[in-house]
Amino acid sequence: MGPPHCAHEESQTKSLRVGAAWANKRANAKAKPLTAFCPAWLRLSADRTSYEVLDKRAAIVKRIFEEAAAGIGSYSITRRLNEQKVQPIARSQGWQTSYVSKILTGRAVIGEFQPHKLVAGKRVPDGPAIANYFPAVISDKLFFRAQQGRRARLLNTAGRKGRFFSNLFSGLAKCAYCGAPMHFENKGPSATGSHSLVCDKAKRGIGCHIARWRYDHFEASFLAFVREVDLEQIIHSETKPRNDPLLSQ
Repeated sequence: MGPPHCAHEESQTKSLRVGAAWANKRANAKAKPLTAFCPAWLRLSADRTSYEVLDKRAAIVKRIFEEAAAGIGSYSITRRLNEQKVQPIARSQGWQTSYVSKILTGRAVIGEFQPHKLVAGKRVPDGPAIANYFPAVISDKLFFRAQQGRRARLLNTAGRKGRFFSNLFSGLAKCAYCGAPMHFENKGPSATGSHSLVCDKAKRGIGCHIARWRYDHFEASFLAFVREVDLEQIIHSETKPRNDPLLSQ
């Protein structure tokens, strides 16, 4: 085994070679794919020289953008897909709102690819995006119409949590019927608006019944119950030795 400085120099040399090889791949990206990884509506061709469009999946992606451009929100799009039993293109049980939003905000649908690299353990962009890298599955016009629709909803809807609102039960409340997480739902500050907890599966339309529990009622019931619990006794019972006949022998 050589001295430590030789091993360090060898590691640096390998790193430079990998970096140079990746840079060379980037320079020829439009002629040959950089990687086999690609969006779920594409696949690498058999000769590994291009990407092919999976038509059925691409049609679903186009539908998502058309609905977003028409002013339909990600939650409603997700629910429609699940209610109509549309096969998910990702590996998940039913469509997820987060994945629909990811599709709507990603520019791979119009052919762009943004390489990334790890810096201090974080994934950061590696140079500018590469245009016309993937086959586009929607037009630029539809893409920007969908972005405009999403921005309009953010400006006009009251569906997000207020600036000073805190949901005490984020990640804790579960549906009693199916065990799925309960999500906070804000219907706005108007007389007809309300804050509720709703089952995630019911919200996405995949096998549970919509049953909203008004958040203020739930919070009041929970806090009233907690006031009746002797927390000091519970805590001390965990620290005191138990009256175990086996221990007293």
